Amino acid sequence: MQTQEISAAVALEHIHKPAAVTAKDCYVQSNLEGRIRNTTLPKKHGLIPLFEAVVNSIHAIEERFAETERNLSEGKIEIIIERDSQGELDVAGKKLASPRIHSFEIRDNGVGFTDANWTSFNLLDSTHKIAKGCRGIGRLMWLKAFSYVSVTSNYVENDSLLMREFTFSSNPGVTGGEAVERASGEAQETSVRLIDFSKSFAEAVYKTTPTIARALLEHCLWYFVREGGVPSLVLIDGSERIDLNDLFDEHMHAEAVATSFDVKGTTFEATHVKFRTNIGRF
Repeated sequence: MQTQEISAAVALEHIHKPAAVTAKDCYVQSNLEGRIRNTTLPKKHGLIPLFEAVVNSIHAIEERFAETERNLSEGKIEIIIERDSQGELDVAGKKLASPRIHSFEIRDNGVGFTDANWTSFNLLDSTHKIAKGCRGIGRLMWLKAFSYVSVTSNYVENDSLLMREFTFSSNPGVTGGEAVERASGEAQETSVRLIDFSKSFAEAVYKTTPTIARALLEHCLWYFVREGGVPSLVLIDGSERIDLNDLFDEHMHAEAVATSFDVKGTTFEATHVKFRTNIGRF
């Protein structure tokens, strides 16, 4: 397996250096473990890594479908909660709570880890999706709350179906990732598993399926109210399934209204949304 280190490849110019070294040979190196250590994620916000992965899936589906005659309704995202086999028990042996969450899996049928997306993933603070408001640090959040991440992606590049498999951890970084050919009949799908949820984070966040679904809906609300809509989003926890599109319809009190206003020559756009009061009860 090939191991590579994520680095910030920013060329330094006009610096003092030995005559044998040119400016284009010098790069600012970024230590992944140090970056993760210096990344802030409050314990009560420990589901943010999951939410960021779901947003990545929405963007991947946009990239695959939005620029063609097909639309986002063909996009599908499944979020699978993986729990310990047993829940906590009291002294009488009665179950006190749902079993602890140890991992999440996010599956989508988006564009996948094409060469462009693979290159962006391996560059910290990438500007690849800056137009979508992304800062290129979401995957640092993954490793703040989880031990490591496992990714399998079937994607199309130059009319060929390829697969890329890799793991991502604070040390050694990215392992694997070589593109290999797949049989043409296989589905175009990406799976991202956030593995080994840190106990301190897992204990501080929402634990039941309904509360996680509502928190995810709240985080992704803009995608539901914007023009063009959102792909199918389903949260799966064992035999329990919650369709976030249905959850949105259940709590939507009125149609979203878009307005714009100017402040000192700058135009701002706002979307007004009215929900039923129990949307915020977790």
